[in-house]
Amino acid sequence: MDQQTVTLVAAGVGVSGALIGIAIGHFLTRNSQHRQWLRDNRKQEFKELVTAMSHFVIEHMAYVSSIGSVLPQSKQAYLDSMKAVYLIATDRIYIHVDLDKTDIPTRFLEIMEHFRDSGSNFDSPADKASELLQELIAMARKG
Repeated sequence: MDQQTVTLVAAGVGVSGALIGIAIGHFLTRNSQHRQWLRDNRKQEFKELVTAMSHFVIEHMAYVSSIGSVLPQSKQAYLDSMKAVYLIATDRIYIHVDLDKTDIPTRFLEIMEHFRDSGSNFDSPADKASELLQELIAMARKG
């Protein structure tokens, strides 16, 4: 092989290596960005669910504790917050599998029933609701 051929082969290998490196870098970056996008969507859905559940717990306690008083808490606000929780718990795309696996919606409903049955003593159901919300936050942090 003469010097010119060796130079052309070396240049070809160099250019090919650079192009392959660019392609691999692009693939890895795109893959990493997609994973980050999925994590961000999951985090947002968990945040929406935790917010809705927290709001519902507050509305539930206010409504149940005001039953029989002169100015009862709005039942509509209570029902709206309940609907929001069920809607979010059933229509989330990125966390649906996690919610099904841990049975979060059913467990939350059981806690709300316990709230209803507890009269004015909210300590036990409030603790259980707090534990469930902490579990959701831990699931969100896992990514």
